[in-house]
Amino acid sequence: MKTEKQEPRPVVALLMVKSFNDVVSMDLKYWQKNCYFMVMVDTATRFCAASTISNTIPSTIIPGIFRTWKSKFGAPKKFLMDNGREFSNNEMIEL
Repeated sequence: MKTEKQEPRPVVALLMVKSFNDVVSMDLKYWQKNCYFMVMVDTATRFCAASTISNTIPSTIIPGIFRTWKSKFGAPKKFLMDNGREFSNNEMIEL
């Protein structure tokens, strides 16, 4: 019994990065009332940095990004974030 050759599926993967601070992924995790963990991960090295923030509005998130990542390691070439409303706004796009 012969089977037909199937068409190859597209490859789905993260961006190919070569060095530290090329792409930094970021997400927020709710912990308890007025406390969220902001977790940032360098996709090349898997180095993690985290901090706590009190809410998910851009005026709180952006200083958290500077405090947690940019002040220590400089600005990454790209940020990788989900499409949550806390990240899908003009302030985050301008960052």
